[in-house]
Amino acid sequence: MDSMDSNMGTEVGTEVGTEAGMVADMVVHMGMGIDMDMEVDMEVGMEVDMDVGMDTEVG
Repeated sequence: MDSMDSNMGTEVGTEVGTEAGMVADMVVHMGMGIDMDMEVDMEVGMEVDMDVGMDTEVG
């Protein structure tokens, strides 16, 4: 019974750990994706605005 209980415990622990890990990974990936999109949008927007401003001034 002891070996059975220990096996059950490890199995449950592994399942719970993987589920929590996947949720954490999803949250991290979602957060990273949002941060990357925000950074890219800000950088692209700033670069485009600066380029357009310079071009219009020169033109």
